[in-house]
Amino acid sequence: GNWLIARLDWKTQLIEKIRIRSTAPPVTSIKMVEALDEKEFRKVKIRGKFLKNNKLYILNQYSRGHLGFHLFAPLKLNQSSEYVFVNLGWVAKTFIDSGQQLVDLSGKSINISGTIRIPGAKGSFVPENQPTKNQWFYVNVQEMATALGIYPVKPYYIVSEIKLGQSNFPIPAKP
Repeated sequence: GNWLIARLDWKTQLIEKIRIRSTAPPVTSIKMVEALDEKEFRKVKIRGKFLKNNKLYILNQYSRGHLGFHLFAPLKLNQSSEYVFVNLGWVAKTFIDSGQQLVDLSGKSINISGTIRIPGAKGSFVPENQPTKNQWFYVNVQEMATALGIYPVKPYYIVSEIKLGQSNFPIPAKP
C-alpha cells in the first residue's frame, strides 16, 4: 500500500508542475527558452521558416477512433542556424490516402505558438523507427534530424496550438 501513497504524491507534484509551467506567460525567443532550467510544458511563441518537403509522420496515432499520424516538420529559427521540430497536429490516414494536399508551409516565415515537450523514452511495445523507409513510431529528434540532414536541432520539440491554413488537417493540439 505504501507505493500507492508515493505514487499519489508524485502524480500530485507532476500535475502542479505542469499547471504552473503551462499557465506562465509564453517565452518569446529561443534564447529565453535556453535560459530556462525546466523547459517541458512551457508555452512558447517563436518565429521561423518551414523547409520544403521536410515532413515526417509519426504512425499509429488514434484520434476520435480513427487511425492517423502526428505531422512533424522542422522549423528553421529566425536569426539562428538552429532548427526545432514542431508537431503541427494530427492528420487522418484517410486524408493522406486520398491524395489531398496539406497546407504548403515551405519558405514562409511563420509565428508558432505552442508547448515545449521533451521526447520520452520509447515504449517496450513500440517498434523501432525505420528512417530509411520513412517510418516513424516515436519521437527521436536526433534520429529525425539525421534523416532530414538538418543540424543543429534542439533536443525538444514544440506542440503547435495554431491552425495552419483552411484544410481540416492537421488538427492542432488544444491549448
